[in-house]
This record gives sequence, structure tokens and C-alpha cells, in this order.
Amino acid sequence: MDNEMPRLISFYEEKKSTLFLILNNTQKHEEAIKNQDISQLEDLLSERQVLMRKVDEINNLINDLYQGNPSNIKLNNVRIESKKAECKKILGQIILVDEKNNKLFKGEYLALKQKITDIKANNNLRNAYYPSKQSSFGYFVDLKK
Repeated sequence: MDNEMPRLISFYEEKKSTLFLILNNTQKHEEAIKNQDISQLEDLLSERQVLMRKVDEINNLINDLYQGNPSNIKLNNVRIESKKAECKKILGQIILVDEKNNKLFKGEYLALKQKITDIKANNNLRNAYYPSKQSSFGYFVDLKK
């Protein structure tokens, strides 16, 4: 495992940088939600999904290193533990920003839902005062000759 230590540390560095990119991406969601820019939000979510897959791949590589050398694993290695802690800290920040964005999105959703309800109520009210004429089948008689 000692010869695998540099690889393991580089994987954790790569994971940390990818998590930081996810954090930046998640912070951009707030602006897209506030501007109600759905296409930008979709692009950001797609980009985030790609980054999340990359983190999953890195996690698999890290797990493979640990499983490849189970007898030599030093779980208390200070450098590795500090890298894990940094990744966990960034992940916690991502979760906080994501929860904030979910609340903001839910607020926008409820506001839009209320607008739709108001429009339906206004249409019902208008129809009560100005009922639409029923279309009936009729015929036209031309009296000119």
C-alpha cells in the first residue's frame, strides 16, 4: 500500500477538485432559479450529473486500491485522512447550497402554482358574469333573388 499511497492521494485530490466544481455548479443554480431560466438550469444539471459520475468513478478507483491491498491498509494515515476531511467538508457545503436551492425552487413552484390557480378562478368568475354563447347548429337563409 505504501507504493499505492501517491496514487491514492492523487485520487483524493482529483475527487476534491471535482467536488469543488460541483459546488460552483450548484451555486449557479440559484441564479438560474431566480431568473427562471429553465434552459440554463437544465444545462447546469446536466453538467452536474457528469461531474457526479466522475466522482463515482474516482470512488470506485479508491475502493479498488483499498480492496487490492487489504492487509496493508493504513486507515490512520494523516495525509489521507486530511484529504477525506476536505472532501467531506466540500460535500457538506454542496448539500447546504442544494437545500437552499431546493427551498428557492419550491417557492418559485408554489408561486407559479398560485398564479395558475388565480387564472382558473378568474376564468370561472368571468364565465359566471359573461356566459359564453352556446354554439348551436343553424342555417342561413339567403332572401336575395
